[in-house]
Amino acid sequence: MIFFPDRCAELAKVTRCKKTYPSLEELVKDRNIEAVMISTDAPSHTRHTIEALKYGKHVAVNVPAIWGSLEDADKLLEEVKKSGLKYMMFETSFLYEDLYAMYKIYNCRRLWKGHVLRR
Repeated sequence: MIFFPDRCAELAKVTRCKKTYPSLEELVKDRNIEAVMISTDAPSHTRHTIEALKYGKHVAVNVPAIWGSLEDADKLLEEVKKSGLKYMMFETSFLYEDLYAMYKIYNCRRLWKGHVLRR
């Protein structure tokens, strides 16, 4: 079930998406979809990734992949191996303004006037 159908409709309009789904569980059943990007709340990443893999979808997921137990990590690894599909994890914190600013400073190799970073 979509928690915010108005947001879904607006996002679909802005991105020119022709089709939406009421839930991940419905989306993964669509045989025309080959891959999914999991960008849900962190505690759901493992469950959603396993669900998508079980339906034959390649998966890209935002970090963290696991939120909770090592058993969840084992379940995820087992499902990835069993599926033979592509599983990719993405770091999205880089997009935060303060982290991007530090990246730019680091690439200039200077923290302050007269200081040079060594690689």
